Order: sequence, then structure tokens, then C-alpha cells
Amino acid sequence: MAAELERDPFRYHHWQLPDETEGYKNHTGDQRRIGTVVVTASRVPRRLGIDYAVHVKRGEKLGLTLARLPMRDFDPADQRLRLPDAVRTLHELLCDGHRVYVHCTAGINRSSLVVLAYFIFVESQSEDIAMATIQLRRPEAAPYWDALHACHQDLLEQHQDALRERAEDLSRQSLYPDAHSVRLQAERAIIR
Repeated sequence: MAAELERDPFRYHHWQLPDETEGYKNHTGDQRRIGTVVVTASRVPRRLGIDYAVHVKRGEKLGLTLARLPMRDFDPADQRLRLPDAVRTLHELLCDGHRVYVHCTAGINRSSLVVLAYFIFVESQSEDIAMATIQLRRPEAAPYWDALHACHQDLLEQHQDALRERAEDLSRQSLYPDAHSVRLQAERAIIR
């Protein structure tokens, strides 16, 4: 498997944004079309004998920006802690005009979690719509919901003063029909 990854590190499952979200079983497209790669793998390169520095240099030659965001597989606690940085990085890259290729080893857990959190936290999609979008392209996707929900709770606690101020501003503007709607809009504005 190490030799296979060395030859084509982009072969495995991924998510490509802002274009249609897609999970491919085999990536056969031209890697040069992809502006940025976000890697959500932790020990995989080292464990498989992959020289990550070589891939960074290869990516630079192809005009790619590689952002490696380690996140342990099968570890909801680690994913909870690392998810905000992954979503923030994805959002910044998209705002800078990159087309972003998000991948992990199998495309089932970590990459789908990052894309799911992006859809919910940044794009303000409902959980149902975000997950349906992901599973439409990758039925096997199985992000850790407890990591997502705990991360969301962490963000709310971390930004509670800003949330309160934003909710008060929105309430004074009378743009939303009830307190729940005001709170949701405040959360979306602050967490985004």
C-alpha cells in the first residue's frame, strides 16, 4: 500500500469543494486542476513510509497548496479538538478562491466529518441536508456525530459573550420571529 500511495497519493476517497461535493473511489482526474489539498490523516504517511516533504515539493511544482491537518482516525475526542482548525482552514482556502480536495485514508470518517462540519458551521446547512449531500456521493460516510456535537458545544462555550452580544443586536433589529431563531442566527454568525 505504501508504494501505491507514493505513486498516487490522490487515489483514495476525498471531497472536492466548492464544486459539487464528490467522493470518488478512484481519482483519475488531473491533480493540477486542484488548487489545494487538505489532508486529514495523522500517522499514515510515517507509518506507510511516505516522505511527506517529497509530496509537498511535488505539489508545489504542480501549483498545489498542501495543508496537512492531523486528526486521529477512530478517535472522536481528538477529532473534536482538531475539527475547528480543519474547518477554519477549509473555509480560508475556499475564501481565497481555491478548489479544495479534502481527503483521509478511506473517506469514511475524518474527511466526511470535516466537510459535514463545514456545511453545518459555515454554510448553515441543517444536519440532515448536509449529511444527505455527503451520503449522496459517499454512502459509506460515517462521521462521528458525537465529535461534531461536542465541538459545536465547545465553540458555543468559547464564544458565549460574543453570542450574547450578537443575539441582543439581532433581537433589537426584530429580523427574526422568535428567540430560538435569533439564537440560531447569532450562532451561525459567530461560529462561521
